[in-house]
Amino acid sequence: MSLVVYKMMHLLGLVLLFQSLGASLFAYLAGLGISDSPHRKMLMSMHGLGLVLLLFGGFGMAAKLGIMGMFPGWIWMKLGIWLVLGASLFYVRKKPETARLWWYLVLVLGALAAYLGLNKPF
Repeated sequence: MSLVVYKMMHLLGLVLLFQSLGASLFAYLAGLGISDSPHRKMLMSMHGLGLVLLLFGGFGMAAKLGIMGMFPGWIWMKLGIWLVLGASLFYVRKKPETARLWWYLVLVLGALAAYLGLNKPF
């Protein structure tokens, strides 16, 4: 596949992940949660599919750019951010009172991941 296809896959994953996180966190902030929501399955599917697309798109781009084998530090940081965002709904479900913290943390982590991907600082 071409680099453009991997970029589109990565961006679609980004949209799905952040849309599902935004909707889920907003529900927790409103005191509703998603545990008994009829939309829970859809939100969790979007979350998981977004994570998978981000991962495949990101590694596909890395392969196309010749970054395989020893990964630079910025890729390791992006993988750490991916893990934290992937686990975020689990933590919010266990402790709904942390939803406001996660709301801001998701924003900061998204901005950091964008910075790392665009600038590749190290």
